[in-house]
Amino acid sequence: MGGFQLAPAYWLTDAARVAGDASRLTATARGSNPEAWDVHWVPLAAGRCGGYLVVDHTPDVDTGRTFLWEPENGADAMGSWTGLEELCSELRSALLGGAPWLDNSYQMVDGGVEWE
Repeated sequence: MGGFQLAPAYWLTDAARVAGDASRLTATARGSNPEAWDVHWVPLAAGRCGGYLVVDHTPDVDTGRTFLWEPENGADAMGSWTGLEELCSELRSALLGGAPWLDNSYQMVDGGVEWE
């Protein structure tokens, strides 16, 4: 998918893709299921299977909350954090401790992480 792999199967996307994905998801939800997607959600990273790592920008309601969203399962399908800082801290702890993260194992290859 290109870009930086932030979490297993989720790659950070550029600003143009973030804007395009947000517009498309909002239009799709508006036409079929308005509760499926919120206009205040920012799809920061995309997965191979249609899911997204989302940052919630709803004013005064959990602003900054970060979660994994899947078309079939909705919000928090696999994980939720108070923000990107908590997500990165949890990921760092897992990598330093050699523990799986989000039910995914990995190996270190040439100084980088390769998710299995």
